[in-house]
Amino acid sequence: MEADYIGLLLMASAGYDPRPVPKIYENIEKDAKFAEYVSPHHPPGGKRAEALARPEIMEETLILYNDACARHEVE
Repeated sequence: MEADYIGLLLMASAGYDPRPVPKIYENIEKDAKFAEYVSPHHPPGGKRAEALARPEIMEETLILYNDACARHEVE
């Protein structure tokens, strides 16, 4: 779960929109073959989506994302 959080922060800092990520994890959980493959190593996709969609997490990542976008506009 910590790796998901750090990954979300890093992608937002790099200028990638973090908002679709929770939905992606929900979709991963729906893909039975993929979910079976990752299940021994990772929490369920729904649990990961729920954690990353928390308002305080999303607010933090959107600040980083908006800062990154503003930096790219200036360059």
